[in-house]
Amino acid sequence: MFQCMVIMMNKDGAVRPAKHLDKSESLFMIHGIAKYSVLKEEALELHRELVIGPIDDENKHTFIDTEIDTIHILEPISKEVAFVEYTTGPFDRNNTIDY
Repeated sequence: MFQCMVIMMNKDGAVRPAKHLDKSESLFMIHGIAKYSVLKEEALELHRELVIGPIDDENKHTFIDTEIDTIHILEPISKEVAFVEYTTGPFDRNNTIDY
């Protein structure tokens, strides 16, 4: 099953780093600016960091693809962000690890 979700977050919302053991996910930023980070398993140190924003901002990445078993986090920089997330479903909490 394929699922597509429009997700909105505000800057004050707290989201912990997570990884999905059984699926990849992709997101397309449609509003606002956020920091997307990929962390290394060891001590959760930063591996890669990108600033993402809507397609009309030439200085930002717009589309992110997260591979299976990758620790990642999305943190809003602007007051609010909205993005479309594409992944397979249904969501299974047992296949996601929060850090």
